[in-house]
Amino acid sequence: MGLFNFSTPQARSFNHKPLYYDPAKEEREERERRIKAELGLLDGDYTTTGIESRVKGAMRRGNPGLFEYRQKAVRKSNRRLLVWIILLAAITFFMIKF
Repeated sequence: MGLFNFSTPQARSFNHKPLYYDPAKEEREERERRIKAELGLLDGDYTTTGIESRVKGAMRRGNPGLFEYRQKAVRKSNRRLLVWIILLAAITFFMIKF
């Protein structure tokens, strides 16, 4: 009876391959980080956060019009969104009321 050969679908199997975890390496990296923090090697101009803040500050000081333009655009967009919300709320109110 190959004509009516119904097969039930099999459940999908879970095939998880765990990543290798080395606790000794984690402890070593944490120890190195603490030692560098104690020696003050992390608190210099060599950190990326220090570089990023200097670049951002220089960009804003060098071209203040660009920063102000962005602020104006954001304010304009927020006003437009507020007008749409008020308009839709008013339309909804009148549709429900009448």
